[in-house]
Amino acid sequence: MRTAARAPCQECGYENPVANSTCAMCGAVLAPLVESAPVPSRYVDDRSSGFELPRPQLVVRTAEWKELALVFGLGLLLAPVFSLTPLLQYMGWFLGSLCHEIGHCAIAWFCGCPAVPAISLAGHAMARYSEQQMALCLLVWGGIAFLVWQTRHQRRLAITFGALALLYPAIAFTGMRDFFFLLGGHLGELAFAAVFFWRALTPRQTVERTASATVAFYLVGRNLWLAGGLLWSNEVKAWYAQSGSFGLTNDYIRLSRDVLGVDLGVVAFFMLLVSLAPLPLAFLFAKKA
Repeated sequence: MRTAARAPCQECGYENPVANSTCAMCGAVLAPLVESAPVPSRYVDDRSSGFELPRPQLVVRTAEWKELALVFGLGLLLAPVFSLTPLLQYMGWFLGSLCHEIGHCAIAWFCGCPAVPAISLAGHAMARYSEQQMALCLLVWGGIAFLVWQTRHQRRLAITFGALALLYPAIAFTGMRDFFFLLGGHLGELAFAAVFFWRALTPRQTVERTASATVAFYLVGRNLWLAGGLLWSNEVKAWYAQSGSFGLTNDYIRLSRDVLGVDLGVVAFFMLLVSLAPLPLAFLFAKKA
């Protein structure tokens, strides 16, 4: 709203009514009428929602989305760089294999089987694990029970850990152990991809975010390529059947043939869907954070 005010008399300082053109005290001509300029509002009136949104917040949000698009666009473009030269291919293979074998080892330790990743510079990788140890199983089970107690005031976490505690015997002491162990390698890659996507989503240096997005897209891309190839490419199927490290049979073949007794394509289709999960999961956790 625009407001009007008469300046005080410049000669004697007497405050005159607005209608006066000369000072009622000394007769001096008063200064011209001055209209105050409207004060710019820091808020945007969003009449559709009934709320006023701070303009700076909108600017920051727009800038963040632009940076996010830049980070993920560059990450998607740079991910295939690991296939350009033999050296870069080896770097990509080593990164993927490390995440893969850590996933195997994590499941093995969870089920009470001490394990370590074994990666050969000759291009082979595997997880070496020993027999199940009951003391380690009880330690893991007790740790899950402790987490249930620690999160008892956080309903969702307590329910999650409680369900895991109830399911632990079925996972660790039945054939489900082999199921999760064989899936653990690729699930490990996708778990690392979700973490790198999350790092790309959270505020930090643009270069670091771009590097995280690149690694995440690479890990997801290699899993999508493998699952899709096992579904639709005879060449990929033939390569996968004879490319096991150290002469071993690859995970999906063992899972489909020895554990589930289903066609390889069923496992490949399931993992194709699972490979799409890391990015949505990263968005979910970034939003909660």
